[in-house]
Amino acid sequence: MPGRNHTIEVNFLDALQENARPAAMNLLHDHRLRQMLDMRLDGPSETLMQRHELTLDEWQTVLNAVILTKVSYFELSHKMSVRHLAKLIEITAFCLNQPGTSLLELINMTKQDYPYMADWLKKALSIQKFWLKQQKGSAQ
Repeated sequence: MPGRNHTIEVNFLDALQENARPAAMNLLHDHRLRQMLDMRLDGPSETLMQRHELTLDEWQTVLNAVILTKVSYFELSHKMSVRHLAKLIEITAFCLNQPGTSLLELINMTKQDYPYMADWLKKALSIQKFWLKQQKGSAQ
């Protein structure tokens, strides 16, 4: 769960309709990223659906918003594995309903409405470039 001393992209949650916010807060505080990804693919549990009366489309919107918020919590660094970073970028593109979109396109898509996410994606791009430079240097 995101701590109170970390910066996260809150605009995804702020964009939710008022009736969806309690479900989003429940997910954000009580569920792990993996659990939410499973729900994004398979739908929320019966318990959650009974607790929060939302349509399936509303659930998809809530899950996307909460997953993107949780992803923005991850602090990116050069010490992170290539696989881990790639998975976070893939999750981001999926929850923005843009699977397979390039990192540059994701940055451009998010920079106006989701500035922290755009900066997070820029850092991911910077790390990828660093790794490529390292690979080229070790190959020579």
